[in-house]
Amino acid sequence: MFKQYWNRIEKLWSFRSTSAYLAHLRKTGMRIGEGTEVFARTTDILIDTTRPWLIEIGRNVQLTAGVKILTHGYDWAVLKAKYGDIYGSAGKVTIGDDCFIGMNALILKGTTIGDRVIVGAGSVVAGGTFPSDCVIAGNPARVICTLEAYRAKRAAAQLAEAKELVTEYQAVYGRAPHKSVLSEFFWVFEERGPLQVPAFESQMRNMRNYEASMERYLHTKPLFNGYSAFLDYCFSDKEEQNDA
Repeated sequence: MFKQYWNRIEKLWSFRSTSAYLAHLRKTGMRIGEGTEVFARTTDILIDTTRPWLIEIGRNVQLTAGVKILTHGYDWAVLKAKYGDIYGSAGKVTIGDDCFIGMNALILKGTTIGDRVIVGAGSVVAGGTFPSDCVIAGNPARVICTLEAYRAKRAAAQLAEAKELVTEYQAVYGRAPHKSVLSEFFWVFEERGPLQVPAFESQMRNMRNYEASMERYLHTKPLFNGYSAFLDYCFSDKEEQNDA
């Protein structure tokens, strides 16, 4: 009785922080790799603890708000009500390394997800095996493109999205943002060399591959000769309208 009471207290206490929550899940027997993070309040995510030995999550997996991972089903209750038989429902869930699980995604029993997979927001992954290096989405979830194709799509969108951040910031606050506000887009304009802005440094340390990311950064070229030139580009349309 005391042990059950203590376990209940320990479980509730684990919700105080995401690190405590993950530590608690590991203690139950779940295999969760280093660098895996929960980007949500611990009460906004559900990872099935009924059979913790059936969940294996790799390294550097990013779990967002509303994600649910289930290793069992209770749909057999309907069969029991009709026929009297009990048909248990359980299956392992495996998520590889370096995956991103979008908001409100549901991953059901019997699912295996490879390494470096993006699971789209709201997806229902209803079992099956998904390869590494791809994007999956939908209900039921399916592969919608390779990771390389998604990379090309995101690369092509960088300039337009960075510009929109600047112009909308200007519209709301009446001034251009400090470049640290564009911490996810600094490759567009920042001169290559040692990083001087803490927000940029922080982004480079995401996913625990700082050296590889820095090597790639130093071997690419920005689209502009500094942040001022980028701002000039962002506001050039407005200046042309004023001249007209």
